Amino acid sequence: MSANQTNFTATPTPGGFAGVSSDPSDIREFAVRAMQESGARGSIFRMTTPGSDGDHPIVSTCLIDRDGNILVLHRTTDAPPANNNN
Repeated sequence: MSANQTNFTATPTPGGFAGVSSDPSDIREFAVRAMQESGARGSIFRMTTPGSDGDHPIVSTCLIDRDGNILVLHRTTDAPPANNNN
């Protein structure tokens, strides 16, 4: 991937990149740039948001296209609690 043109830090992982951001525009910019450089028509990303009970997060797997449109493919709360003390 080319030099980072935003403040979003992406770490290479097997099959893609990983990063953390609290700003959705960072995700959109990063995904579109990755698609432009790779020639891909879409990019899949996972987004975690606090659950309504404040304990179990909502994990959404999403697809973003080159126009920046986001489609939620899967949403679950089957994740360990954020403040799991085990």
